Amino acid sequence: MCGIGFILSPKNHQKTPLSIDLLERRGPNWSKTVVVKDENWSMEFFGSVLWLQGSKITLQPVQGDNGDVFLWNGDAYNIGELSSEEGISDTKWISDNIFENDSDFLLDLISKVKGPWCFVYYKKSAQKVYFGKDHFGRHSLLWTLDEVSIEKGCTICSCGAERYLTEVPSFGVFELDLLKFEVSLHPWSTLNTEALGKLKICDQIHFSLNQLNMTLPIHIQSINSIEDYVKLNYGIIDDLETLLLKSVKRRVTNLPRLCRTCVAQAVEVNCNHAKIAILFSGGLDSTILAALVHRCLPQDESVDLINVAFELEGKNKRFGFEYNVPDRISGIDAYEEIRTLYHREWNLVNSSRLT
Repeated sequence: MCGIGFILSPKNHQKTPLSIDLLERRGPNWSKTVVVKDENWSMEFFGSVLWLQGSKITLQPVQGDNGDVFLWNGDAYNIGELSSEEGISDTKWISDNIFENDSDFLLDLISKVKGPWCFVYYKKSAQKVYFGKDHFGRHSLLWTLDEVSIEKGCTICSCGAERYLTEVPSFGVFELDLLKFEVSLHPWSTLNTEALGKLKICDQIHFSLNQLNMTLPIHIQSINSIEDYVKLNYGIIDDLETLLLKSVKRRVTNLPRLCRTCVAQAVEVNCNHAKIAILFSGGLDSTILAALVHRCLPQDESVDLINVAFELEGKNKRFGFEYNVPDRISGIDAYEEIRTLYHREWNLVNSSRLT
């Protein structure tokens, strides 16, 4: 999670204030402000970075040699499919590619990113600013733009306390034309644009969703037991395991190889501290997840298992077992089992909360 902010103000006018301290909290590893000015506008870009991808931290705002500026708060789950370069962050890969290409390439590229994201991108050669968020709006992006006019400037940011900020709708990618003083939209191909009023509509961005299965396949409708299902679908179960392992590997193998403490020391060290934490109730899902994580990480790297328990109410407190709730009991049992089956340093972190 990174903090990104953009303020567009008419030149020689007082800029709109922005809660920089809130944006800085989103990115504890780095923060910086870049100011760009032209004949008509003053543009302020702020970026703070929480380093979660790549072997090296990608500093923001990202500035291109051509004068472009890029802000990204996202998580491209499929960065390994988009880029053949190992250890690269999604921020660096996306910025490197869009700096070298035209605006149409940006729209095509962003349609291929799988995961939550929001961004702001200043294209100097076109005198345009592009911004938006993923189809489902999973990352917050706020703005002050109430009308389809930018003559008074605007503010765009990932978080803020100002009352005038409202959520950017997840309709697609918006385009600010700094020469024509207008806003237009490149909508998702699934969006009904008839209800968007006077907003100028540009080329669509392709987006597709797999259709959900609403009925059971005929060959399993008569199955009476789990054993029968396994016999008929043994190959499918193997495929499921492969997909789960692939998904977990994506999330844990492109992380910084330093923990938060070692990053703060700003020195090259051999860090074997835990960089992965799993919310661990000891149930089937979290236990399987821990087993899959074990298969993806180096043997000498520890993993934190975070178990949360809320205090018991009533008479049970008399026996001194205020947090001896089902999730705590199952968490401890599964932790002992995990330690026996998978040899690495597992850290059971008990978090006890008051109700």
